[in-house]
Order: sequence, then C-alpha cells, then structure tokens
Amino acid sequence: MRSILFSTIASAALVAPSVAYADPTYSGASLSSFTFGSIYTENTTNLDPPIPAGWGSGVTGNLTVLTADTNLYNDPTTDSRYAFYRQAYSVVVGFNDQAATSGDFTFTRDVFGQRTTTLPTSGVDTFSGRTVWHDLDTNGEGTVSYTIDYDAAGGPTGSGTISNLKSGAGTIWAFTASGTLGSAPITYNTSQGNTYGVLDANGTGSITTNNWLVNTTWNILGLNPSYSLALFGPNGEEIAGSVDFGTTSIGSLGFAAKQ
Repeated sequence: MRSILFSTIASAALVAPSVAYADPTYSGASLSSFTFGSIYTENTTNLDPPIPAGWGSGVTGNLTVLTADTNLYNDPTTDSRYAFYRQAYSVVVGFNDQAATSGDFTFTRDVFGQRTTTLPTSGVDTFSGRTVWHDLDTNGEGTVSYTIDYDAAGGPTGSGTISNLKSGAGTIWAFTASGTLGSAPITYNTSQGNTYGVLDANGTGSITTNNWLVNTTWNILGLNPSYSLALFGPNGEEIAGSVDFGTTSIGSLGFAAKQ
C-alpha cells in the first residue's frame, strides 16, 4: 500500500491538543464477537443514527449486523464520532470525542477480523477501497488503491495512493487531499495480532491538499505520515489499516480495501 493522504483540518473543532498517536489494535477473531475496549466510553443511546443497543466499553458486539459500507454516527450532545467500515473479513472501527477536554483526535481504534496467515506465493494483487475519517463532507471519503507485488525482490512489497478526500465545503478551509503510502515490505508481525502486513506504523508516505491556507496553517507539506495495515481473509483478499499524520492536532485516518 502506498498511499495515504491527509485531510486537513477543515473544521475549527480540531483545536485542542491531542494525545500521541498509537497504532490501532489489530486483532483477529469472528466478526460476531468484537469486544469494545475502554476507549469506547460514549453513551451510544445519543448517537444519530443509533448503533445496536448496548454497544460500548467492555461490551461484545456482533459486527456482522453492519452493512458493507462506512457509517458515521454523531452524538449531537458531545460532538462524538463512531465509524465502522465492514468488509467480508474485516472491520475498521473509528471513535473519538471532539469535545473531550483531553482533545484526543486519534480516530482509528481497532482493525479487526479474520487475519491472513498464509500469503500467496506469486503474482500481483490490487486492492480498492475508501478512507474512514471523522471530519468529512457528505460523500467526502477518499478512494484508496493499494498494490502488493508478491514477486518483488526481497519478498512481498506493497504501495499505493489515496485521492479525492474532501472536507470544509463552503468555507475558506475547503480542500481536497491526496497522497502516497510508500513502498514497504509485507512481513509477518507478532506484535500486532500475529498477521501479515505493514504494522507498527512502519510504512511512510506523503500528503498534500489543494488549499494553500490549509497547507500553510497546518504545515501539511512538512508532515511525515506513517501507516500500518494488515491483510485479512484466508487468501489475503482484503487490507485494512490506519495512517498517522505525524501531528497530535489532526489524529489518524482509517482505510479499508479489497481485491
């Protein structure tokens, strides 16, 4: 995978300092038994539209009830965001509370599903999908394209792009973002779910927007994004992961794609 773009803070909501970014939790199991960690503190009864009753901190939920698409859930009382992107073998789960005094704008929290434990031995696979973020216009999610070359010298290697990520419609902060996820080896990783991928934020990339004000104010061109991803499905049919923009005031961006 080699892409990742950045969406720039097209919203004045992102003004508080945030905690340091950390790789999301990569875990593997049946999608029917996902356990929400302690970070998911929001009272889900206020979400619009609502998610299944009872989902939240410490609860085990059945993610197979989710539709095969990204869904954004807002809490108008606390300016909180939930998002789920469900594929056949994986789900990206995003959550943050933009009104929290901690200012934690990290969004990608969990990348969950049936991990790939055996890679193809040859050939090239291309994955297509979209981003998962918390501060976008309607239909503003970007598109993702990622390619893994299993015949690359030295072992399987992935790279890609993200494009057309939009936010801030109708304001001076309106922008379209794009970028790259640099070439990185696909390796077996024991620290994040015992799976194949580019984990521990070992992938690097670049970002830019078409708005000079955004680029200047948020030092977009000076950021050093990193990314992580895992392969899911018995034959590596899907990828899912997250991008760290390298600054605590922006947070992280999730993505998911499939062959």
